[in-house]
Amino acid sequence: MTGQRSSRHIFLPLCSLLASATTGICAAESRRSADRETEIRMALRTLVAACVLLSGVRFLTTAQPPEISNSFCKMFWLLGVPCDQVNVALVSGLKGKQSYKLGPVTPAQILANHTSAVGQVEYLNFTLAPTAMTMGCHVAGSSVSSLSFSLFDNGTNYCNLYKVLKGSGLTKTPGFMEFSNEWLCLGYGVSVCK
Repeated sequence: MTGQRSSRHIFLPLCSLLASATTGICAAESRRSADRETEIRMALRTLVAACVLLSGVRFLTTAQPPEISNSFCKMFWLLGVPCDQVNVALVSGLKGKQSYKLGPVTPAQILANHTSAVGQVEYLNFTLAPTAMTMGCHVAGSSVSSLSFSLFDNGTNYCNLYKVLKGSGLTKTPGFMEFSNEWLCLGYGVSVCK
């Protein structure tokens, strides 16, 4: 009887300890599960953002590279409006400016020329593609000077593109984002567009 009593006294606290440990483990597992769900959500958001940016870079790199001896600018914009609206806005923006001459227009591409006050010509190209997730539009724009060895233009080519977008009202659309750098757009950091 003494042996049974002592074993019962040992097992009851042991069972109690085991039950509290199991409850603690279950609570910890629940917290870990919630933390894991949060980590998965954050990873998916990061993956979606990376896919959107990488798809935009694809449009930047698919255009024909300009002659290295000419000044050029390549830009990329994300807009929260459909491409057909962007196309109409760009065409009307180009038509409204005297120094721009509209070239061939398709739903996916707009070509134009810009002639400066001193007679220098730059060739503009806007390529439009719908975004997969937001019903918005990716726009890849380029401006290339016709003169050889005009590498340092103080951002003239950037301003050619930016003035068209600003004049068409697209810089104020929801979700407007602009991407470029000095490697893609000579004079990007020093340009002062009027």
